[in-house]
Amino acid sequence: MKILPLNDIRWGKYRSGYNRVVLDTPAWIKKLISGSSSNNHWDYLWNELHHQSDVGEASYAVVPYLAQYAQKFKTQEWHIWGFPVVVELARLDTENPEIPEEIKEGYFEAFNILAEIAIEHQVWDEEVSGCMSACIALSKKQPVFARAYLEMAGKETALDFLKEETGWELGD
Repeated sequence: MKILPLNDIRWGKYRSGYNRVVLDTPAWIKKLISGSSSNNHWDYLWNELHHQSDVGEASYAVVPYLAQYAQKFKTQEWHIWGFPVVVELARLDTENPEIPEEIKEGYFEAFNILAEIAIEHQVWDEEVSGCMSACIALSKKQPVFARAYLEMAGKETALDFLKEETGWELGD
């Protein structure tokens, strides 16, 4: 997968989603790929690289690294699938910056890699299954289904929707 090296000077121009400022995203990535991340570590994605549907170039550049992390650690951490989906849907739905040309190939390839990894998991954790399904949909260029899967990410939400819209209920 084509990935922007962490020492590339272009990181110094890539903006975040929150306030569109330049941050030290490579430092965050180094900690991630070392395997020493914690729950607080993920806050960076959601608080700095994404904010109320705003994303920046750094948000896009992180996506291939998340796919690389998933390949290495075989985790079902929901952030790995959820963040790329949220970033891509924000890119499609709102006025966010374009994906820089130098990361475009790796960005889209990351969705294919994440989809393959998701499919390989024999059992999906309930918390992550909606995000994995949304990622698979995006790998197949189906953003409407990706949004539907993301919105139904919780089992209770999906059950409520099915009952309300179709009358179907889960049997005992």
